[in-house]
This record gives sequence, C-alpha cells and structure tokens, in this order.
Amino acid sequence: VRAIRKIVFGYFLVFFSGCVTDKNIQKLKYWEDPTIIGENKEDGHATLLPFDNLEQALSLDRSSSSHLLSLNGSWKFKWVPRPSDRPRRFYETKHSVSDWDDISVPSSWELEGYGQPIYTNVKHPFPDPSPPIPPRDNNPVGSYRRGFIIPDTWKNGQIILHFDGVRSAFFVWINGKSVGYSQGSMTSAEFNITSFLEPGENSVSVQVFRWSDASFIEDQDFWRLSGIYRDVYLMHVPEAHVRHFKVTSGLTDDHQHGTLSLKTHLKNYISSLKDVVLEVSLYDREKKRIAVIDSEELELGPGVERVLKHSIRINDVKQWSAEVPDLYTLVISLNDLTNNRTEYISCRTGFRTVELKDGQMLVNGKPVILKGVNRHEHDPVTGRTVSEELMIKDIELMKRFNINAVRTSHYPNHPRWYELCDQYGLYVIDETNLESHAFWSRFTLDPEWEKAFLDRAQRMVLRDVNHPSIIVWSLGNEAGYGPNHDVMAAWIREYDSSRLIHYEGKEPGYGPLPNHFDIIANMYPSVELMKELHDENPDRPVILCEYSHAMGNSNGNIFKYWDAIYQYPRLQGAFIWDWVDQGLWREDQNGKYFVYGGDFGEELHDGNFCINGVVSPDRRPHPALYEIKFHLQNIKVHWTRDDPNSYVLENRYFFQNLDHIKGHGELLENGNIIERFPVETSGTGPDSRREISLPGLISGRKMNPEKEYAINFFFTLKERTSWAEKGHLIASEQIMVQPLRGPSINRVEVSELPELSLREEGNTLLVNASGKEFKFDLISGELSGIMIDNDPYLITPLAYNIWRAPTDNDEGGSSDQNDDLDKRSFANRWLQADYNDLTRSIRSVNTIVLNE
Repeated sequence: VRAIRKIVFGYFLVFFSGCVTDKNIQKLKYWEDPTIIGENKEDGHATLLPFDNLEQALSLDRSSSSHLLSLNGSWKFKWVPRPSDRPRRFYETKHSVSDWDDISVPSSWELEGYGQPIYTNVKHPFPDPSPPIPPRDNNPVGSYRRGFIIPDTWKNGQIILHFDGVRSAFFVWINGKSVGYSQGSMTSAEFNITSFLEPGENSVSVQVFRWSDASFIEDQDFWRLSGIYRDVYLMHVPEAHVRHFKVTSGLTDDHQHGTLSLKTHLKNYISSLKDVVLEVSLYDREKKRIAVIDSEELELGPGVERVLKHSIRINDVKQWSAEVPDLYTLVISLNDLTNNRTEYISCRTGFRTVELKDGQMLVNGKPVILKGVNRHEHDPVTGRTVSEELMIKDIELMKRFNINAVRTSHYPNHPRWYELCDQYGLYVIDETNLESHAFWSRFTLDPEWEKAFLDRAQRMVLRDVNHPSIIVWSLGNEAGYGPNHDVMAAWIREYDSSRLIHYEGKEPGYGPLPNHFDIIANMYPSVELMKELHDENPDRPVILCEYSHAMGNSNGNIFKYWDAIYQYPRLQGAFIWDWVDQGLWREDQNGKYFVYGGDFGEELHDGNFCINGVVSPDRRPHPALYEIKFHLQNIKVHWTRDDPNSYVLENRYFFQNLDHIKGHGELLENGNIIERFPVETSGTGPDSRREISLPGLISGRKMNPEKEYAINFFFTLKERTSWAEKGHLIASEQIMVQPLRGPSINRVEVSELPELSLREEGNTLLVNASGKEFKFDLISGELSGIMIDNDPYLITPLAYNIWRAPTDNDEGGSSDQNDDLDKRSFANRWLQADYNDLTRSIRSVNTIVLNE
C-alpha cells in the first residue's frame, strides 16, 4: 500500500509541475497579468502645478500657469471589438490616421457611439469571468492619436505627460516610441516624455483596453464605461523641482493654535549638481503672510531626490471644518541658484485634527456627526466625465439640504472635487479604487494581487494627502477581507496617522458582526442592530457607510436612524446610498428621457438598480430629499408642554453659533396664519440649547376648542454664502399646540343600548337596531351589507387584502429572475407566500346572541 501511495504522489507531483510549466510557456499579456500594474510610470505625488511668481501661486489659477498645456480636445480615434483587431503600428509617425474618426477627450467612447454602455452591480459585464484574464474575444480597444507642439519656453526642464483617468488599461507612445503602460483607472498616471520629444510637431498615441485584469478589482456598482475620461495635459517642471510635498496642518493647546508639518521632496533631474534655496510661507485669506519657514540653501546631487522635513507653530489660527471651512495658502518656492529661476508650488490648507478618543471620532476635539451621501461621478450626457460646474452644483445642493459629508464611492474622484470640498466645506471619506464584489475575498487572500492593492492605496493617499476635507481613508468597497487589506492599512498608518481608516468589507461578508479598522461601518443594518453595535463596541464609533437605499419610493424610515444617532454618543452618522440617479439622457422619436441598464441592447445588466439617488440625473431633488433635509438639520425646537409660550432652541452645529441665522415663526389656526413673530437666535453657541419665550402668544389668546393650533418655526440665512442665497431655509419645525379633536366616543352600559332584532331570510342574517340594518351571509360568514335610515352604506362584502405593489427596493434590484438578489427580495418572498392571491376558506358560521 505504501508503495502505491508513493507512485500516486509522484504522478500528481509531475502533473502539477507540468501545469505550471505550461502556464509559464503561455506568457500573459500586460492587461492579463495582475503583477504588471505599470511600466515607466512616475511615482505618485500630491496634486501640484508650477507657477512663475507669487501672485499666480496665491491664486492657484491653473490657467495662469505657463507650465501646463492641455491635451483635451479632438483626437483621432479608432475602435475595434477585440484586441486581435487593434491597429498594431498606428503610433508610428509614418502611419496615417487621417481616415480615422474624431473623438472628444475627455469622454467615454460608449457615449460617443462606440460599443455599448453596460450597467451591472455585482456581476461582471462579460460572461464567464475567469480571473485574471479578461475576455479575449469581447474586449474592445480604442486607439487615440493627436499632435502637439511644445512651447518655446519649455526648452529646459522636464516634460511630464499626465492622465487624470483612463479606463481600464493603456499603453502610451510618443513620436512612435513606446513610453509606458498603466492601469488603475481612477488615479493619475504620469510619464516623463522629455527624452522622446522632437523639435516642432510631436505626436502622442494611446491604446486603451476596455477590460483588463484590473477589471476584476474594479467591479463597482456603476456604468462600465471606457476611454480617456478625465483630463490629459503636459506639465513642464524645472530641472530642480518640488516633486512632492505633504503638509499636515494640526491644532494644539486646546485647538487654539496651529502646527504645520511639511515634508518636501526636491528632485534634481539633471546629471550635474544643483544649488537651490527653499522657502516656505503661509498666507491667510487676505493674502497676508502670517508665517515663514526660514529659507534654506542646500545642494541637490545629480539625479538625486532629497526629502526635507520642517515644522512651525502658528498662533491663533482659524480652524477648518465643514461648517466653517477657513483655509490658508501654503507656498513653497524653490530658487535654482544656477540659473536664478524660481519655481512656486502652492496649495490650500486648513488647520484641523482628526482622532479616535474614548470610542468617538473627534474633529477639532468635537464628536462631529457625519450627515452623508455616497456619490458616484455621473453626468447624464457625458457619463464618467464630470465638469467643474456639475461638481459645484452637487456641493451646493448637498449644503442646501444639510448634507455635510460625502463618500467618494467607490474610487478616488477627479482632483478638483477635493479642492472644492476644501473650499465649500464637506467632510470626505476618500475611497480606494478597489472592489471585487463578484469574487469577494479571492484577491485580497492572494499574494499575487498584493502589489495592485497596495499601489491603489498609495497613489490615492499620495495624490490627495494635502486636503483638509479628507478626514478618513477608505480601503475600498465590498472586496471581502484579507492580508492585502492589512498591507494597505499598515502603509497608510505609517505614512499618514492624521486620519482614520475605514473599510466595511469582512469575511464572511455582511452579517451582524462589526468590520475591521477604526470605524464600525456595517451596511444597511436595522436600527436595532446599529444600537447593538454601539453598545457592544465601546472603543469605536459607528458610522454606517451605506443605509437608506434611495431607490424609488424610499427613505421613509430615516427618522428612526436619526433619532438613534442623536441619542447614542458613538453613533456618529451615516451615508445614504446614494446621491444621484445614474440615468443617461436619450432623445428620440419618443422624446427626451433617462435610460438605464438593458436600454442599450446589452444582455448582461442590472436594470434600473442604478436609479437609486436622492436627486435625478439632471440634479432635480427627489421628494425624499426634503424629508432627509429635515432630519439632518442643525437647528431644532423642542417643547416640553409645560408652558405653551416656552420652547427650547437647540443648536446642533459643533463649531458655529446661530448669529448667521434669522428666525421667525407663525401661529396657525386650522392651517391659516393668524400671527407672525420673530425668533431670537443670536447668542446660541455651538452644541448648546437655550430657552426662547413667546410672551402671550398662546396663553394670552382664547383658543377655540374645536379648532387645531400649530406653531411653525423657520430659520434662514441672514446673508448670502458661497452655496446659497440670502433667505435660504436652513431648518424648520412644526409644533402642534392643540390638535384637532377626534370623534367623541359615547361610553354607555350594554343594558342601556336599544334591543337588537335578529331574523334569518334564507342564507342571510338580518340584524336591526335604531334604524340601522346589518346583513351577514350565513354561508361565507361575511358582513355583506349595511343600511342606515334606508340608505346603503355597504353593498358588497369587504375584501381581505395584504398585498401592495412592490417598490423598487422591494424587488431587490436584479433584472435576472434567477439572480440570488431577486430570490431573496421582499417581493419574491411575498409572491412565494401567495400574498398577492389570498384564498379565504370558511370553517364554520355560528350566530350567538350575547346578553352583555
């Protein structure tokens, strides 16, 4: 027996070895190999752009910089349905592309008429997914090419080709020469193209693959769109350059004074020594310099990058918060003494702290409450390509509806979004571009994917680290849980300890157990489970990353969550799923309307499950958003009912008083205004309550006992803000002082009631009393008729019904009747129980006359 076992073992060993050898023989393409995530890409860095002088740097107006050349606009374009059909040598300068189509960049090619937009939630948008290899016969490829001329002022220094976002994987050529490769579609990709350039006209060629191995970890719930969908530009940097910088602006001494810590990466791109002078200054909103780090002269060796650290204390700084987003401007200047040229790099910064203390998340020492939404980048016409105007519109709407936080579900957004959040005031959970919903923990448990996981976290953090609006880093969404997530978290903690880490996924997925890392963020728990998570985990806050799924007729029970959040100290908020309906405009003979999954003839899709926002695709608020606004408002009026003229005004802001608010009220009688009055708000400090008195409004008035009386309170902006006009309604409240009386109930003894008269006529029992007649069917046992003073009130039996039309949320969100989501949906379980087809059965019919 032992000999046989040895032989069998030896056979399996040889067979297994043969399998590995076969795999190595068939070398994977770049876009099929998860270990290849880029080639010749520049290291990640903070969003930056060189300026030539201080005035430009203080304005941060990118259009004023002579170091930026946009490549947005018209490109030559060719689309093919599979990689084997792609043009092979189109990037060569002798290859003519004059007969190719023109396409606008940035854009998604499916919305420009090439291929199909596909919306799916969990399942992949192609059949039979087999990681890491994407489909080989169903993988459209888009080839782009355009020319450009380098400005004369760029003769010295380095020239960087910058892509803000390309989906899913792409190669780059300059003047026919291979430059590099990139995947990771939601963060910037840069290539140093200096050595590839020629005098005069140059060409840039890009070949984009719709699917790649990265598609298996970019399985988000959204439209699957492709191409160069964010900005493309050339950036010129001097020979001695501030390649990266990290600023941490904190608070000290009971949050009264500021601490600024700065790490700068100075790069010498040439092969000779550079003498440079570094100076760092901080300016306030009025462009007054309030702090300076002493200038420092130093040497940069040939091809060397030096990292310098500085710190400084600034007294009496203004804090940054979503409520009062005070910003300063940091300016870094690097003077190259060898050519006397100075580079200016700048960014806005805000002084604030984020910490986990006693189980609460504290911002500037306060246990803020995140009143959040999840937001996909979505335009109903251009899809993933979102303009600055639409970003601002989103922020203005959020602020007007009392939303103070946004989760960038489920990927880093366009860099401009974070600058606007800094400026207008929104708390941000910045989320890594990582989701493997269909395969859950498979990739985080596989060491082969560790490099891709870590790179996505690093590039997000390095790009966005200087934004005060970001208070939490997220490791992604619905990608299970495993060692690769721990590697991501460990790097983030080492690099940036000034923020918390969020990740909801766990293994096994969902369920009542809390997730890992700093925040308990369970999705869609009941209110009861949310409270249990609070009570059973005293060391961490509970902030739901998704709840109140806003699909169709929804959000009706949101008040239950907010009643609990304001009651329990470590329940610190929640993020509605989600902000905007992901519908796409279509205009045809039927008119102009929004379409969703399945409307492009695609076989794999998830129907209208992308229509689950609180605003429509064109940003019209849904009715539910007004309900949400009420429960998120930061001003509340309470009435103890002890005194009809005495109320309590509660300020739920954490950092501002109510001096910017104008209050007024009105007394209503049966819905008609009978008196108006002012409400004093000044002097109501942050997170405080104070009594407000309405002398004689109620007690000095004789109220009709047959009428309803209510008081409406309104709180509006005294002055215009960056996000709303003067008079915008911030909060409102209605208190019912005297409800309308209901019908009176006469309570009498049974012996005092008129005697009943009963008689049978065939199969009908007739019951009479005081001019009222009731008919009962003795066969069915039903009340079949009512007559009062010879007038019919009921002529047919009452029907038993517990069925109602299912809402979108009831349906479960899948277009596939065999999908597990559909099988588990409320509507499917109701149908299985025959709620829509009740059958009434009769056991017996008896008549009993009671004396009492």
